[in-house]
Amino acid sequence: RHGTAMCSLIVRGDLSNNEEAISTPLFVRPIMRPSADNSAFEFIHNDQLLIDTIHRAVRGFFEMDGDQPPIASSVKIINLSLGDPGRLFFHSMSPWARLLDWLSHKYSVLFIVSTGNHTNEFQLDISRREFNNLDTLEKEKVILNSFIKNARNHPLLSPSESINSLSVGAVHADNSEIHPYDQRVNPYSASLPATYTAIGSGYRRAIKPDLVYLGGRQMFDFDHSDATVLRPSRYKSQPGIKVAAPDSTLNKTIFEHGTSNATALVSRNAHFCHDVLKELVQLNGIEIPNNTIAVIIKAMLVHGCSWDTLQGELE
Repeated sequence: RHGTAMCSLIVRGDLSNNEEAISTPLFVRPIMRPSADNSAFEFIHNDQLLIDTIHRAVRGFFEMDGDQPPIASSVKIINLSLGDPGRLFFHSMSPWARLLDWLSHKYSVLFIVSTGNHTNEFQLDISRREFNNLDTLEKEKVILNSFIKNARNHPLLSPSESINSLSVGAVHADNSEIHPYDQRVNPYSASLPATYTAIGSGYRRAIKPDLVYLGGRQMFDFDHSDATVLRPSRYKSQPGIKVAAPDSTLNKTIFEHGTSNATALVSRNAHFCHDVLKELVQLNGIEIPNNTIAVIIKAMLVHGCSWDTLQGELE
């Protein structure tokens, strides 16, 4: 399910926008499988080392594997909408992050990595009745202050502390509509940092994430047993990023949110940057060394960023 959603976003973007497909094939290497007792839950099986799986998968793109030729030696962008919830970043680089740094250098590729999600509940300082009596801006202040106080519990998930990779976080934004009678709590009316996005300093206090993008709006419900606790809503209905989902009819769609979505959409933009780069090379009759293309795409993505309205909203 997760892989289908990511493919959908990279190839077609947010389906709410009816965007064009990318111009090249997408190579997919599934590494998660459904749980035997709950098909909705997917995990990486513990019968193999994840770091070894990633290493073999990437190496197979570019090198011979026995008698097998390289699978996709022209690859320049690798999307990794995954994170290890059992390995949070605090001080030292994880083996997985170090592997990505080494692979990106060895094969001259750009990894675009999600910072990970923390779908935690919020403990408010006021009751539900007091909260409901506040105006929209005051409600947002209460939730944002709670988010900031809890920021230490939202560290990066491995391997998003990688130095050579682009680490992507999420903002509370999408292109869907909220039903006018929806009773759930929308934490922000503006494109503020998503309540679930992992944040924090990277290696040697590097700023992470490197950039943020639309991840989908996470809605909340008040806990029935404690009227001061907001719990993340689990519904797959809008708002959110509209993606394809596996189904026997082959036309099912759902609405998702998460840093994985933002990462896949940034990878889609990286593809268009690559198209522009090829066009510029052809029009101007110049040659760009193969080992610099990934770095140029990375620069194009980052230099296309801006604070937009986010800075003003935070202030």
